[in-house]
Amino acid sequence: RSPIAKQIVKRANQSIGEFGPIFDALGLLSTKEPEQMKRNMEALKEDTPLAAERREKLRQAIAFKSYEFNTHGVEMNQRYNSAAVVSDGTAEPAFTRDKELYYQATSYPGARVPHVWLEKDGNKISSLDLTGKGKFALLTGIGGESWVEAAKLVSAETGVEIACSVIGPGRDAADLFGAWADAREISETGCLLVRPDQHVAWRANAASTSATGQLRGAMLQILGRRVAACGMSSDNAGKPKFPYFSEANSVEAVNARIDRTTTNPRLTQVMDALVKHLHAFVKDVEPTHEEWLKGIQFLTDTGHMCTDWRQEFILLSDTLGVSMLVDAVNHRRGNGATENTILGPFHVKDSPRRAPGDSICLDGKGEPLAVMGRVLDTAGKPIAGAAIDVWQTNDEGFYDVQQKGVQPDMNMRGMFESAADGSFWFRSVRPRYYPIPDDGPVGKLLAALGRHPNRAAHIHLIVEKPGFDTVITHIFEPNCPYLREDAVFGVKESLVGDFRRIEDPARAGKIGFAGAPFFWQVAMDFVLAPASNTAG
Repeated sequence: RSPIAKQIVKRANQSIGEFGPIFDALGLLSTKEPEQMKRNMEALKEDTPLAAERREKLRQAIAFKSYEFNTHGVEMNQRYNSAAVVSDGTAEPAFTRDKELYYQATSYPGARVPHVWLEKDGNKISSLDLTGKGKFALLTGIGGESWVEAAKLVSAETGVEIACSVIGPGRDAADLFGAWADAREISETGCLLVRPDQHVAWRANAASTSATGQLRGAMLQILGRRVAACGMSSDNAGKPKFPYFSEANSVEAVNARIDRTTTNPRLTQVMDALVKHLHAFVKDVEPTHEEWLKGIQFLTDTGHMCTDWRQEFILLSDTLGVSMLVDAVNHRRGNGATENTILGPFHVKDSPRRAPGDSICLDGKGEPLAVMGRVLDTAGKPIAGAAIDVWQTNDEGFYDVQQKGVQPDMNMRGMFESAADGSFWFRSVRPRYYPIPDDGPVGKLLAALGRHPNRAAHIHLIVEKPGFDTVITHIFEPNCPYLREDAVFGVKESLVGDFRRIEDPARAGKIGFAGAPFFWQVAMDFVLAPASNTAG
């Protein structure tokens, strides 16, 4: 705790020296005579420029003392980093305001458990009342009862009491106004393990089939306990830790080999689930040895197909819908924020910066298209200075990096910026569908399944601005024949644009499409949510 104590004492000593500007504004430092001090203070009441200047200095000096009287951050923002805190694998949240002056509640491991008001037996209580009192505490919600059962087992094994509370209607405490749901930063079925000093020791985002193993691993690390040698558990002396392998207990036999006292709890959770579902798949399908070897060969061929610019494993993930699912669980945005979709393998960093209305089409092929819209926050206010990174295929269905020496470098790419009113616009060409690379094992798999390799026609965009969640998204062409059967499942209804054919040569010429008998136009706004951890 010494770094925290040092921080508090340093801030307190600093505050002593900050009284000087107050005494100076009061006129107490220019003389040692008490009567003159009184006259200087009385002069503050005068209607003179000098007195007004002194009053303003006094106001500013007193306002600055907020760092002494109201430094909730100094007193409450401690985040411990030690062996008695177990990471959940997420990044530590950044402070959004002055971290000395303002307390920023978070359930990140090492931080003080957030306070909110709850209801219990008709009485108003704090979430803090469910923790402390010399005990470890576990807080979860409806659907997280597996954590309560796990806590009972781990308490019995370790001899350390874990007081459990389920927060929800009809449970140990009720979150009447949703304050706990806003503060917990995990899903309702997850859990917070809280130390006796009311700091979060560890957290899990959601219910798990390996809840006992995860909680046990976290507690043993926090308590600094180890597993005895020779394959015997220190919690169950004489009982073999590693069971023999059989079809019936295959999952337990494999997962028992994980050293839960040293392995990262998140890795433990992932491997527990992977082994469970992989073994369930084998038991369901019952592959022959030949089929198993064919599967191994498929994965080997997939690896051999990977290059610096082509990732066949990502392509496999895309075509199985896994990429979109991972994106979905990590970007559960509400409040009308624009939906994400997959990044794709052909994004290039440092796209050329272009002015509003510039064309990204350098090869002159395709039907002209004007793209316009606004960048807004969730309250509908414009966001100025947002970066809008755009890329798409040319009219022949290829990205520039696929045709080095054929297409101009940086063809169909550009970096734009939203104006003061949030608006942006650029010229392009109407997107067309194209096949994903299908000359490798993934393409062969699609063919064997009777699936085509075509992506629905789209334009890629990344919209970002500091202080907001970055949006990686598309604009889809509504008349594409593959709109509802995109090979990588990337289409979301909210991302389908309203493409309008404008048959007005004069207007086409005015916006840069000279000589074109018609052009296409699509308008789409992009709504950015405030920066946050959107997972869970």
